[in-house]
Amino acid sequence: MQRIGIGQAIVLAVLVALLIGTGIGAISMWKVSSDVEMSTHGWIALGLGTFFSLIIGCGLMALTFYSSRYGYDEAVDEFRDNRRQANSTGREKSSLGFRGGSETAEGTSAPSALAEIQAADPERHRDGD
Repeated sequence: MQRIGIGQAIVLAVLVALLIGTGIGAISMWKVSSDVEMSTHGWIALGLGTFFSLIIGCGLMALTFYSSRYGYDEAVDEFRDNRRQANSTGREKSSLGFRGGSETAEGTSAPSALAEIQAADPERHRDGD
């Protein structure tokens, strides 16, 4: 298990404090309005609102998982098509231009690809800058 960093601990503490504050606020509002009667129509509206909110939330989460699993999210990346067209071998590049390890999608090693970039623009890629 991974240890929690200081930034994550701060975020967690703020979120817990917000949760506790929301709970205290809800309980106090419940006690203040405890003598208010709600009609049958009010209870029906509350039930329907809760039901449809849950349906919409669950439906959107299901669409998110479906979209992620079947690759519909990848079509949103506007630069992906440009990278595919720039690839002369026809093999698909990953989002970083590397297939894994130190090999690029074209099969050249990362150091040789870096050397090609530096050779293309020597003024920009001088050693020691």
